[in-house]
Amino acid sequence: MKNYYLNWFLGFALVYIFIQVITLELPERDIEDKPPRILSENTVVVPVMDEESVTCLAKNAYFEARNQSILSQIAVSQVVLNRVKSPDFPNTVCGVVYEAQISKWYKENMNKEVPIRNRCQFSWYCDGKADIINDQNSYNIALAVANQVLTKYNINDVTDGALFYHAYYVNPRWAKEKVKTVIHEDHIFYRER
Repeated sequence: MKNYYLNWFLGFALVYIFIQVITLELPERDIEDKPPRILSENTVVVPVMDEESVTCLAKNAYFEARNQSILSQIAVSQVVLNRVKSPDFPNTVCGVVYEAQISKWYKENMNKEVPIRNRCQFSWYCDGKADIINDQNSYNIALAVANQVLTKYNINDVTDGALFYHAYYVNPRWAKEKVKTVIHEDHIFYRER
């Protein structure tokens, strides 16, 4: 049992150190200097970063990729930001995360917006399961990822402009109409043709 807690603590410490390293403030550079490799001039800058946006992005990373690496959680989060930038999707982080077809019956009879099961952009939101955060440590990591993605530096888009992704074990019809960009662990990422 001691080894379990020691391994858990060491794993969490490594994640914490990794996040601290990628959020270090860099010294001021001359205009002629090229930015560090992790930075890009063509990355997304989200104009408004508020607590609600961080929470929405963290929940999405948690429910979509909590069992994967930080890089995979960053990739999932960057798809949300790529959609915010696209005119085909809502222009807010929460708008993108919670985009779904709403039940007309609930809206008309109960005056409540309830998503139709399996008709959401991100499956966790309307899969019929309770969206309860049971693993606080994983959620804390997802919060750190969301903060990093929305603030500090503009990290290179590790999805190569992807607007869509799915788990490797499903085969959605829409995937044939898209261009595969990258694979990060359990997810395959796509952009429009």
